[in-house]
Amino acid sequence: MTSNERNFGVFFKRFHTVPRLFSIEECDRIIEYFEKNTSIKASVVNVSESKPNQVVSKFDTNVRDGSLVFCDHKVAEMNFAFQKLNYAVIWANFGWSVFPLRFLQIAKYDANNDGGYYKSHRDIILENRPQRIFSSVTQLSQPENYTGCELVFEKPEDPPRLEEYKNKGDTIFFTSIENHEVKPVLSGIRYSLTAWFEGPPIWNIESEYYV
Repeated sequence: MTSNERNFGVFFKRFHTVPRLFSIEECDRIIEYFEKNTSIKASVVNVSESKPNQVVSKFDTNVRDGSLVFCDHKVAEMNFAFQKLNYAVIWANFGWSVFPLRFLQIAKYDANNDGGYYKSHRDIILENRPQRIFSSVTQLSQPENYTGCELVFEKPEDPPRLEEYKNKGDTIFFTSIENHEVKPVLSGIRYSLTAWFEGPPIWNIESEYYV
């Protein structure tokens, strides 16, 4: 495991990468789960209509495009993924308690079928309770199977290097207030697995410090 050296607040580091958290076989199992379930068009949070205990989504291709499959924590065949991520966020040693994952999001960016991208955004939903504290993205595809579609972080002075989390099975954990984006896919297909770790509210409006 490697981590960004810039401390965040009192406890936090902004990023932690875990090479090969998931095996090649496990990545393929997650992709298989995506392909055998009905995908939906990628959406974004409708901040103006969301409430503390209800997140409302909307479609906005100016911001995001691609296909998604969500997986509930009660799905037995995906239990291995929930367990690995729940343990790994502890290994990442962010220094804050979070609740067990409730669901996972599998994304598909396909250059031959509508393409895909996700413009600059943050995962945090400030009004939501519980609040998203940390996020993780796991690379499910071999990097040679597509071009473009890089996950990049925009705001930090010392962002993590793409080489640390671009191989199949690599996972990056980051605080949910980080600005990040997925560049447009130019060729091939990229799959990724996203998780949001929730807990008691700690982020304030536009702040880089917890409250």
